[in-house]
Amino acid sequence: MKTYKIYLDSCCVSRPYDSQTQNRIKSETTAIMQIISRFWSGE
Repeated sequence: MKTYKIYLDSCCVSRPYDSQTQNRIKSETTAIMQIISRFWSGE
């Protein structure tokens, strides 16, 4: 299994708390939530 490092700055981590009215923000929120979820599940 290959290991990857991902750097998430505070803008990424706070994206789910931003207004979700724009499609770009919704997409970024979905992406960051998937990354965090996969981290916690050990993927």
